[in-house]
Amino acid sequence: LAEAVDPSDTEERSSAKDIVDAAMADSRAGEHVANYMAVPDPVEAQYRDWLSTVSASEGNYLICVGRFVPENNYDVIIREFMACKKDMKLILITTINDALRESIDSELGFSKDPRVLISLPVYNERLLTRIRAGSFAYVHGHEVGGTNPSLLESLAASPLCLVLDVPFNHEVSADSGIYWTKEEGSLKNAIEKALAMTPSEKASVREKAIRRINEAYSWGSVIDRYEKLFKPASK
Repeated sequence: LAEAVDPSDTEERSSAKDIVDAAMADSRAGEHVANYMAVPDPVEAQYRDWLSTVSASEGNYLICVGRFVPENNYDVIIREFMACKKDMKLILITTINDALRESIDSELGFSKDPRVLISLPVYNERLLTRIRAGSFAYVHGHEVGGTNPSLLESLAASPLCLVLDVPFNHEVSADSGIYWTKEEGSLKNAIEKALAMTPSEKASVREKAIRRINEAYSWGSVIDRYEKLFKPASK
C-alpha cells in the first residue's frame, strides 16, 4: 500500500493509471477491489476516445455517477461547481430525466456553461473505472439509499472523493472523504480545498480510501466478519 501513495514518488506516479496499478499491487485489495481496479490496456484507447468525446483532459474533471433524480442533489452540485469559476469540467454520468434537467437549467442556466456536461451512462465497467481514476475527484451527492456502490467504487478508484455529509455516507467513507453539505458555499469550499491540497496531502487521503476499502469492503474482510458472527452460534 505504501508504494501506492508514497508522497516522495508522486511526480513519477502522478498519472491515474499509475494509481490504479499501484492499488492493484496491494495484495490485500481482495476480489471486490480487484474487479474495479484492474484496467486492461484496451481500456486506455476507449478512455482516450471518451476524453475526446467530452472534451476533457485527464486529471482536470470532476465526475458524478448515478441516476438523474432529485435525491442525488445534482442541482446543488452544479450550482456549487459553477460558483467555483475553475478551468475544469464537471461531467455527470447519469440517466435521462429531461424534466429535472430542464428545471435545474431554468434555475441555474448551466447549459450556457461549457464546463458542465451531462453524459449518458457508461456501462463498460472497466472503462468507468478508468474514468474514475482519471478524474480530479468524484463528487457524491446521494442522500438516501444506504451503502452506495458508486461511492465504494469511487473510493477504490478515484484520486479524491467529495462526499455529501449524511450518516450512511460518513459510515462508508469514514476519514477518507472530503465532506460537504447542501448549504450554499459548502461544496464550493470543498472543491477549492481539494484544489489547494499538496500532492502529499492528496496521497494521504488516497491511502485512507484504499485502507477503508481493504478493511471494510473487500471480500476477505466481509468473510472474516461473517465467520466471527456465526462461529459462536455453531458451537
